[in-house]
Parts: sequence; structure tokens; C-alpha cells
Amino acid sequence: MVQQVASRACWKAADLAQTDDWFHRLSDEAIADFETAMRTAVASEKELFELDVRDFPLGAAGRAALDHVHDATQNGLGVMVLRGFPVQRHAPAHLRMLFWELGLHMGVPRPQGKQSQYMSDVTDAGGVYRSTKGRGYNTRSKLDFHADNADIVGLMCVNAAMSGGESLIASSVYAHNVMLQERPELVAELYAPFIFSRQGEEEPEEGPWYESPIFSVTDGQFACRHVRNHINGAQAGFDDIPRLTPQQTEALDLFDAILAREDVRFAMHLEPGDIQFLNNHTQLEQAAALAKRHPKLTIVLNHCGGPLGIGPYADRRAQVRDEWSRALAKVAANDNAIVKIGGLAMPRTELAFADNDKPANCLELVERWTPYVRTCIDLFGAERSMFESNFPVDKGSCNYVSVWNAFKLVSAGYPAAARRQMLAGTANRVYALGVEALTEETIS
Repeated sequence: MVQQVASRACWKAADLAQTDDWFHRLSDEAIADFETAMRTAVASEKELFELDVRDFPLGAAGRAALDHVHDATQNGLGVMVLRGFPVQRHAPAHLRMLFWELGLHMGVPRPQGKQSQYMSDVTDAGGVYRSTKGRGYNTRSKLDFHADNADIVGLMCVNAAMSGGESLIASSVYAHNVMLQERPELVAELYAPFIFSRQGEEEPEEGPWYESPIFSVTDGQFACRHVRNHINGAQAGFDDIPRLTPQQTEALDLFDAILAREDVRFAMHLEPGDIQFLNNHTQLEQAAALAKRHPKLTIVLNHCGGPLGIGPYADRRAQVRDEWSRALAKVAANDNAIVKIGGLAMPRTELAFADNDKPANCLELVERWTPYVRTCIDLFGAERSMFESNFPVDKGSCNYVSVWNAFKLVSAGYPAAARRQMLAGTANRVYALGVEALTEETIS
């Protein structure tokens, strides 16, 4: 019989708002310890995989700071932020060294993908999250609440995020208990195995998917493994696996809905110098970007806001386009919001040509993309629109020249000044690139 889970990691948003147990401000002594140890590791000239904890010796203050992390993630709330490390004083390569060594003091590094991304840069450069091979590292689109495979996941904030630097987290323990109160019969569904896609990152000896329950309890310890995107990816990508039952889908939908409730999720504002650690078995995270809440910040909406066409959105192009247009209009109503037009060749959009025998030409791209591109331009205007190639991600559907020519053809009906803005001027202004303006010959 499924029972309520008793744990300090069972918290709601108001609980974290009323305590500072989830963050620890680094003392000057701890900072000095980290910097000294970092310089020692850098001076060793070793590669990351050649290092061990002996190459990163910590003094008492540094060890005490990591003790806070260990206690919080293993015995406490499941989350800890070390605050105040002076990232501005150090080169990015040295910060990566520091982050790596902090991880070595806590456990064994685990890769995030087939390419052995033990550390990944979080930027707006991704945008393939909803594809059948998508990962969740770098997308401007909303991410699902999810728990990764590692026991502990870390995030170092080096630069202030355009979206305000908010990280949404939720306690899967609390969500489990709420769900048990509201729909106990559906909680039982999540203790049974689900099929997760490996997102195309399996090893030669592995299958393309694996089975795991969402909830499990082993030796009295509760664990949650939940990546809805990978469950949907398996359903969309593999015809030979069992289809989700209506009860399973309802259970997943309810769990996701509970996690997203305002009284459940907690918005954590990460500042440069913050180092966040989460217990993956009890926490689920997502990025949050709220242009309306931060009107003085320039917010760049990647990949046209990500109209979806896979999983539950497959075969619903008209409905998805209507909903996408309405949501996009709300974003465009904020003068600080910019749209990057592109990324439409990714499989997640259903506007791609990834299954073609040969890359799509520019005329095929124009035919399929024009309604979406023009909606973006009409809502944001040329001054707040910029074209993007999204290469090399989109090369599975088309080549770079075809994308560039497609954008020139789609924008052919707009004034020359507007086209120069969308093809170069907006990006030049927003990102302060300092490039020369396009000539009439370049855009013709």
C-alpha cells in the first residue's frame, strides 16, 4: 500500500520562503580556501580526468562549506546554494576547474550524455528539448520539471541570466504526498515502470530506451525519476513499445500539474557567484523566464518560442499554431522582448524535414515556414526580430545556405530597412556585435 513519505525534503514554496536553510553565504576564509585550492589544481596542468581530491586541498573553512552541501542534500531539504564566490575575478576555465573539484569532493562525476558532457554551459543556444533526441541544457522554451540521473546535480551561476536568473524547483516528495491525498489510485500508476527514451545517446551495447518507475522506495529511501520529455520521446520515437494507458497519462499530467502549482514550486533567484546543488531524487527543476516581471532586461525568445509538433502535440498543427500565436502575442506585448526567428528545422516542431532522403531546399523551407515567420515579424516588428541559422542543430533537415536564402525570400515583401534589421541590425544591437551594416546587394 502506498503511504505518505515523511522527510525533511517534503516542503512547499512557503516553507522555503520562511527559512534560509537552503543557502549558505561563503565566508572570506572559505572563499580563500576555494581560490587557493583552485590555483593549486590549475598549476598542476592536469586534465580534468587526471585530477583527484588531492589536487584540490581544502582548509577547514572550505571543508565546512561543503559539509553544509552534504548535510542539506542528504539529510535536509535536498537543496543548498553556496553564495558569494567572486566569479568575476577568475577565468572561465579556472571556474570550470573549481566546479569540477567541488564535485570530486562530493562523489564520482557522471556524464550527462553520450558525448561525456560532465559539465554543460547553460545558454540560450540550444532549443532542441522537444525533439526525440533532445536534451534540456540550453533552451529559451519552458522546460518540464525533471530529475536527472545523477544523485546530486550542480549549477554554477557565472553571469546574470537575461530572464532574471530564476530557477524553479519543487519537492517531488511533497508533490507525491499531495497526489496521494487527491488521487491515490493515480499515485499507484507512477510506482509501475515507464519507458524512457535514451534520446539517441545509448552506447552500442544498450537499447534505445529503458524502463524505470517514476516513484520508488528502497530501504526506506524515496526516489523520483521523472523526465516527461523522455517518456513522450519514447512514445513518439518507438512504434514497438506499449502505448501509455489513459490512466498513466492522467497520472503523469496530474503530477506535472501539481509540480507547477504556485504553492508547490519555489522560485530561486540565482546571482553570479551562486553554486546550487540539488538532490536529484527529491528535487525537480526548470528554468523560468518572465519578461513581464523584469521590464528593464532584454529578453530574447529563442526559436520563435518553440511551436511543438511531437508527442501529444503531433497531428495538431492548426491547434498548436493558434495556441502558439496567442502565447507569442503576450510575449510581444513586452517591449523588452526580442524574438529569434529560426530553429524551425528541428524535429520537435513538425516543420522539419529530418526524415527526408536529402536536405530540403530553400523553396521547401519557405513554403512550410512562412506563416510562422511572418507571425513573429508582425507581432514583434523588424526592430525586435532577428533571423538565426540554428546551425549545426538544423543541419539534419537542411543546409546553411538554404536557411539563409529562405529567410531572404520570406522577408522579400518587407521594406529594405526592415530586412536589414531582421537579417543583421537587431542582432547587432542586442548583442553589441559591432559588425558592419548589410548592403542592399547582400540582402537581395
